[in-house]
Parts: sequence; C-alpha cells; structure tokens
Amino acid sequence: MAGPASAVAAVGGGGGPTICTRHNDGKFCFAGNKPAADFLLGHYGRIGTLDWLPPDGHNFGFGSPGSVLRHYDERKSVPWSITDNKANAAEAWRWIGRYPFEAAVLSLDHVYDTFFGSAMWPTFGHPSWPWAHLFQYIFVVLLFIPTLFACARVARDGLRAFLASRLALALAPLVALTVTVAIATGEVRYRIPFDPFFMIVACALVTGELRNRDAPS
Repeated sequence: MAGPASAVAAVGGGGGPTICTRHNDGKFCFAGNKPAADFLLGHYGRIGTLDWLPPDGHNFGFGSPGSVLRHYDERKSVPWSITDNKANAAEAWRWIGRYPFEAAVLSLDHVYDTFFGSAMWPTFGHPSWPWAHLFQYIFVVLLFIPTLFACARVARDGLRAFLASRLALALAPLVALTVTVAIATGEVRYRIPFDPFFMIVACALVTGELRNRDAPS
C-alpha cells in the first residue's frame, strides 16, 4: 500500500502549488499567495483595515477580527497587490525596524487574542455571542489550566526530560500555532482546531496517564 498511497499523496500535494502559482501571476507559491500580506496586516501599527491598491485596479481591503475586538479603527493603504509577497514583507520589516517594541507587543497581542480572546469571528456579530464567551471560559478552566499543571508536573524532572516527553510531542502543534499567529495575526478561531491537543493533555493529567512514561509516544 505504500506505493499507491505515496502516489496519491504526490498527486494531491502537487495540485495545490500548481493552482496557487496559476492564480499568483505565475509566481510560485506552495499553498497560499498572501502570507506576507497577513504578516504586514499584523505588523503595521494598531490598524483595523489595510487596503491594497495596485495600479491594475484590483483593489482589496482586509482586516483582522482581533483588531475589530480591540477597537482599532485606523485604516492604511499600500500601492501594490495583496499577493505581492516581496513588497508586503519588505514594508512589514521596514515598520518593525522603525518600531521594534510596538511590533513585539503586537505579536504578543496576536498570541493572547488566539488563546484568550473574548470571542471569535463571526460569533461576535451574532446573537449567539454569549455562548462563544461561555465556551472560552470553559476552555480556560477545563483545558488551559490543566495543561499548565501537566507542564509543571513533567518539568519537575528537568528541561531535557520535558523536551523528550510525550507531553512535549502533544504540545508541538500548539507551539507551531503560537509562532504562526505571532508572525501574522491572531484570533480565537485559529486556535479551535488545535483544541484536541489540549484535550489530550488534560485527559492524560486527569487519568494519571501523564505519569506513564513507558507508553509509546
């Protein structure tokens, strides 16, 4: 089965870059043609919306829901396409170089908004918003706090033991998520697909499985 499975994976994986590149004016991209646009959106000051106004008239405006919740109202614009990764990245680095402290704070804001934001899009604009807030509190009490206890328990054996533990393996996707939103923008809905990893750790703590170091990762 390894051969057919590999072939299917190769065909499926090859389609994404082909389609992405075709819709990116022929410039190669693997899965998305605006990662630098998200980088700029998250590191261009306390803005609510950013408009991309290229000469060809294909204008595009975008804002982060996290910025809306923080009541950031400023609107900025740049004279190039949202898919111009080179120009977006260069402008983001220019702003970061000029305001390094503010950039670091914004990155921390993105992480905070992802894990502890009060609500997620589109719920904050819907009558069901109280449920979103309630489940955020449930997340903190039943998933996040137990994960902290689990980390503290395993870390008592030292940093090396922690990094080699099954707990570190379960938390690796969450670390990747943290790095990603710190670079780009943050919001609760980005975290929700990763909640099963919190559930795994919380269940391991409650059932005592966390202490079973002989089990395979």
